[in-house]
Amino acid sequence: IATAARGAGGPERVLEIFGALSRTQPTAPLVWWYLARERFEVALGQLDERPITEMELAEGEFRRCRELAPEHEQACKGYEVMCRDAVGWCHYNGGDLARARASFESMEDLLVGGITYQLADRLLSGIEGLSFIGDAYRNLDDLTAAADVFQALHHYQPESATWANNAGFFLRDAADRLESVVAVDCERAGRGELTDPEVQRALLRQAGISADAPPPYPASGTQTEVAAYTDLWEAAAASCREIAQGMFERSYAAYLEAVRLAPDDVSVLNDCALIAVYHLGRDLERAEEYLLRSVELGALQLEQTTLEGDELEALTEAWGDAHQNLGVLNLEYKNNPQAARVWLEKSLEIGPFPRPIVTEEYLPRCGE
Repeated sequence: IATAARGAGGPERVLEIFGALSRTQPTAPLVWWYLARERFEVALGQLDERPITEMELAEGEFRRCRELAPEHEQACKGYEVMCRDAVGWCHYNGGDLARARASFESMEDLLVGGITYQLADRLLSGIEGLSFIGDAYRNLDDLTAAADVFQALHHYQPESATWANNAGFFLRDAADRLESVVAVDCERAGRGELTDPEVQRALLRQAGISADAPPPYPASGTQTEVAAYTDLWEAAAASCREIAQGMFERSYAAYLEAVRLAPDDVSVLNDCALIAVYHLGRDLERAEEYLLRSVELGALQLEQTTLEGDELEALTEAWGDAHQNLGVLNLEYKNNPQAARVWLEKSLEIGPFPRPIVTEEYLPRCGE
C-alpha cells in the first residue's frame, strides 16, 4: 500500500492513507509503523525547517506500534531515539540550547546507549549534539554551562579522555572566574562601587543568593541598613568562593580521569597538577610526579615531533607551563627558591609567549 501510494501521490498520499487507517484500524501495529516511518522520513528531509511537531508525532506513532506489538520494541525504540535526536538538532539550530540539551539527553532515558545513535550522513548523534552545545556555551562565554555539558558528556562516555579533559578545563576556568572576578565584584558592590541593579542581580545569582530586588546602596541609610547591606555582599563573596572551591574539586576529579585515560598527554598532566598546586594545596607529591613526567614527555615529544603551527605551539606552551608550575611548587610548598628559580627561568626560555607572572611575581621572590 505504501509503495503504491507513494508512486501515486508521494509521501503526502502515504501519510493521508495511513492516517485514515490509523483511525479505522487503531489496533493494527503495522499501520502505525508505516505511518510513523513515512512521517519520520518526510520530517527528516525538511530538517532545516525545524519540523519539531512532526518528529514528536512520529515518535508517538512508533511508541503506539510497539505497545500493540512488543516484538517490534527494539526497532520502534531505535526510531523513537532518532526522533528525539532530530528534535534536539531542531532546537540547537533554532538557538535554544537548553531544550536541545534536554532532547539529546532524553535519548539515553529512552534507550541505554541511545545518545550515541546516528544516521550516517543524515543525522549526527546526541553525543555530538551535546559537544556542539558545550562549544556554543563557550562561545557565549558561559563557562559554567559549558562545564556542566562536558561533565554530562563524561558521564555518558566515561572512557573518553576528551570529555574528561574538557570538563576539567571549563570547571577550572569557571571556578577561577567565580573566585577572582565575581567574588571581587561582590565586594565592590558592598563598598558601593557597583550599584546597577541588573549587575547586582547577576552577581547574586552567580553567588547562589536569591534577591529579585537587591537593596539600593544605603549612602545615607541608618547604621542598621548599612550593616545589612554590607553583610549581604560579604555573604555573596563568601558564597562565590565556596562554590568555586567545590568546582575546583570537581575539576581536579575530572582531570584525574583525563590523566588515567591519556597518561602521556603533556597538557593533561600539567593541567591536573596545576589544580592541586594553585587551587587545592594538596596532593603535592602526585602533582610533582605529574609535572616531572610532563617535562620529560614534553622534551621527548618536541624532539620527535612532526607537529606544526598551532599544535606545535600548544605542545611547547604546555611544556613551558610544566616548568613554571614546578617552579611555583618549589617556591610555595618546598621552601626551595633556588630550585624554583631554575624551573621558572627555563619556563621563560621555552615560552612561546611572555610569562609576566613569572617575571613580575615569582622570580623576584626567589632572591639572587
